[in-house]
Amino acid sequence: WDGVRMDLFSATFGLILYHYLIFPITIFALSKCGRRTSGTASSFPKVTLIVAAYNEAKVIEAKVANSFQLDYPDLEVMVVADGSTDATAQLAQAADPRVVVLHEAARRGKSAALNRAVDRATGDIVVFSDANTYLQPNALQKLVRHFGDPQTGGVSGRKQIANSEGRESTRGDSAFWNVESRLKAAQSELGSISVADGELFAMRRSLFRPIASDIINDDAEMTLSLVRSGFRVLYEPEAVTSEEASLK
Repeated sequence: WDGVRMDLFSATFGLILYHYLIFPITIFALSKCGRRTSGTASSFPKVTLIVAAYNEAKVIEAKVANSFQLDYPDLEVMVVADGSTDATAQLAQAADPRVVVLHEAARRGKSAALNRAVDRATGDIVVFSDANTYLQPNALQKLVRHFGDPQTGGVSGRKQIANSEGRESTRGDSAFWNVESRLKAAQSELGSISVADGELFAMRRSLFRPIASDIINDDAEMTLSLVRSGFRVLYEPEAVTSEEASLK
């Protein structure tokens, strides 16, 4: 029994060591030989910004306002509030008459909501964003410029934690996402990141595949779907979003 416990300890310690030390160091070292160039685009295709908003009445008006303040020439903004029991759908529609609001009473999960939204989207590029996440004005342009390369299937943006007084987790969350940003940038230099961030993720609508209802991490599923199809998923640190820390 002592031997079994020692084996379990060694295996667990080894996994932790690999995840938090060996893997990042390896990626950072290999990225020094990376050859990815900055994205360029001669034109900006139509974008549909999709916001999955379940009971987000507290933030949805600000999110809609932020979306229509973005510096992008051809933008469709869509809020899918399926299953919401508060005033999310009504507030989103009242915030700006240009917004496309999808709402049905049945709650079938985020994956089903995203599938329905993409099916209704008219943009060549679909961009997914959370209701409590606010984009800098040039964020969409920074993302979309990479689609000038036909091998680019998706592009993930950078999440920053807003400075919020009274939220003790701000410093910890900020430190975590700073490290995550550097790791994703290094992976991108090598060709593709492993998982995109749902706070801001763009992909070609033609490459979207419906997400199964039992999938919990839709961000990872969409990323892996693109990579399995032979496309790259890049990280763009200049496409910045901001949101408050997760805990007070």
